[in-house]
Amino acid sequence: MENYELPEEKKGNVAAAIIVGLIAAVVVAVLLAALTIIREKQTGAMVMLAGAGVGFAVKLFAAKDSFKFGGIAAVLAIISCMLGTAFCIIALFANGTEMSYMEVVSKFGIGGIVKLASLDFGFMDILFYGIAAYIGFSIGCNSSEKKDEEAENNGTDDKTPKEI
Repeated sequence: MENYELPEEKKGNVAAAIIVGLIAAVVVAVLLAALTIIREKQTGAMVMLAGAGVGFAVKLFAAKDSFKFGGIAAVLAIISCMLGTAFCIIALFANGTEMSYMEVVSKFGIGGIVKLASLDFGFMDILFYGIAAYIGFSIGCNSSEKKDEEAENNGTDDKTPKEI
């Protein structure tokens, strides 16, 4: 009797997912702030970008269908939205007062920027942060390998139809 080895499941790399997710969160936050300043308003689609960007970054290192990686992506998507708001406040204040970004940060400190952000925080922010978290979660916990396997198992290859 031969020994059969089961295929090794993709285990994922939590540390790499967090690091790449944080980098994506910061990059997306800068994009959110820049788009908000250019357009002079923030839209729901821009906030959803945070969820998708972070979700895809985390998915690169995610285990197959792991809720842990979805949770990481959801939390990082919310952090990205919050950073985007903070960066936007810093940029708007700096542009309005002709101060540098670093001068604004040193003048108000992180606590002051959080207080400024909380003044305008409302139901719509909670709603869109939740949507960004959901998008990040759903993308981050679903491995693309699952879809590839399903296509192979179901015979849904475009070139050959499934035999009955």
